[in-house]
Order: sequence, then structure tokens, then C-alpha cells
Amino acid sequence: YLLMPSTIRFTLLDANLGNIFPSCIKYKNNLCHIKVFKRLKQNIAKLKPDIITLQEMLAPWQCFGSNETNSDKICSYNIKNPVRELLGKDYTIVGNARNEFTYIAVHKKFGYIKGIPLGAYTTTSRISPMIGACDNDFLVMAVTVQTHFQETFDVVNVHLPSKKVRAPCRTWLIRSIFEKLPFMKEPLIQSKNVIIVGDFNFDPWRENGEVIQEWNKYFKKGWAGRPLRYISGIVEKNPPYKTHHNKIIIRTFDFAVSNFIEDGYLKVLGQSPGTTRLDGGQGCDHMALYGNLGFKSRSTFRRLITRFKKLLGEI
Repeated sequence: YLLMPSTIRFTLLDANLGNIFPSCIKYKNNLCHIKVFKRLKQNIAKLKPDIITLQEMLAPWQCFGSNETNSDKICSYNIKNPVRELLGKDYTIVGNARNEFTYIAVHKKFGYIKGIPLGAYTTTSRISPMIGACDNDFLVMAVTVQTHFQETFDVVNVHLPSKKVRAPCRTWLIRSIFEKLPFMKEPLIQSKNVIIVGDFNFDPWRENGEVIQEWNKYFKKGWAGRPLRYISGIVEKNPPYKTHHNKIIIRTFDFAVSNFIEDGYLKVLGQSPGTTRLDGGQGCDHMALYGNLGFKSRSTFRRLITRFKKLLGEI
């Protein structure tokens, strides 16, 4: 009985918080309106996800020296670290070291981000390398998550440029997830278990072309000897619910895959039945993904109890 595997369950939220409002151009169309910020903060607090991945978040440096006087903008308020203010003190938060537009956060009650003090805010250089002639504000970042039950897996946060950009720029970022490219010590994935999630800016179910072919090549190959499978999109509905907010063009640009998640999937907030949009109905041009996921733990029952008792003394 003590050697029987148990299921570890957790919730994951993925959200592109950007927009195409002209009023946010000077902030690179990242989240910039205070009313949207407040609605997002309230709804994230209600969901209380164990893991969060964000794209197009307002970076701390974007408010420095902006002299913003418009009270509709986040930067007109004395918020030194917008992502910390958005998520609260219960998360360990890591942003990418290049521009701090993308983040991965882990709730302190669920686990750690390996190498980062519990509850800290920092940045990581574990990101895709730059390539000339590309918009290097778009990138892929990764961290290793360690649960309080000593299970580890990688979370890869993807933000690819749109299809208007040359295909090599997009395939470069896809390859960096799985392969050691120039200026990289190793692929972004460093664990046997992985979740890859984010805004891919392509729809693998409704589009085709060079970038889709590149993605499908790695998807079919899998990782660490195990197949990748979708944990959003087509596993919920065929064809999938849209995640890009456009009444004319229906696209599922935001999705997730994994090689170890065995149960559960991510729903599209505001599209899946019984869900509401993370932004309260308007403000972001992508729909967020949220769901409850599970995988089998290899830890013994005794090890789980020992770790849980230790945890009670830490938090």
C-alpha cells in the first residue's frame, strides 16, 4: 500500500493580457489599463491557480520615467512591480530577463520554482536566444517546478510572433524548446516531464504552412520517450473553441501540450460552457485557459506524509 502511486492535482492558468488598443501602443500593447488590471486581479484571486503563465504583461521598467498622467493607465499609479501587484504575495514569480513581458508563477502552497527562494520575484535567462532580423520581444521561457511532494516538471511559456513575421523567426523559437541551438547550453526543456503552454500565434487545427509543419514534427516525436498530447483545444471540443478575440477570424492561438499529464484539460474562459472571461468581458484580445490537471506521483505514501508534515512547519 505504501508503494502505491497517488495522483497529484493542480490548477493552471494561461493568459495573454495584451491588446491592440492604440492607447497602449507606447507600452508595446501590453496590459496597460487600470480597469482591466483590477478585473484581472480580482478574477485571478478567485481562481487561485497553482501555476500561472502570462504573456504581454506590463513590465516594471515600462513605467519608469513614463510620466504617465492619464488615470486610466496603470503607470499613473505608484505600482513598482505590476505582476506582483496583479498576483499577490502568495506566488513565486519568474519573468524573462530580456524584457519581463512573459512570466511563470507558482503558488507557494503548491511548490517551488527550482533555484528560486519561495515567494521571491526574479528573472531568468533560460529563454530562447535572439536571432537577427527577428522581433526578439517574442520569446520562449522555461522553469523547473518542484512540488512540495518532490515531484518535478518543466513549464515552458511560449509567445511566438504573428504569421506576418518571417517563418524562420517562428521556427527558431519552436526548435529552441526541444533542441540545443547556437548560444544555448541545452534545450529549454531540461526535465523528463513537461508542460508547454502559451500564445503560439498559430492554429494547428485550422492553419497549415512551414511553422505548423515544424510544430507537428516535434509534437509527433514527443519528449523523453513519451508522446506529447494536447491538454486544451481539441481534447475539449472539435473543432476547438477560439481563443483569439475576433468575431470574423476564428482561431485557437493559445493552447497547451504535455507528455505526463494523465487527467484533466484546460478550458477556454469565456467560451467553454459555464465559464467567464478572465478580463471581465473586455480588455484583452486573447481568451485565457484554465483547468484542473492531474498526474501520477511516484512518491510513496509515507514520503508524502513526511513532506506534508514538514510543509506545515514552513508555511
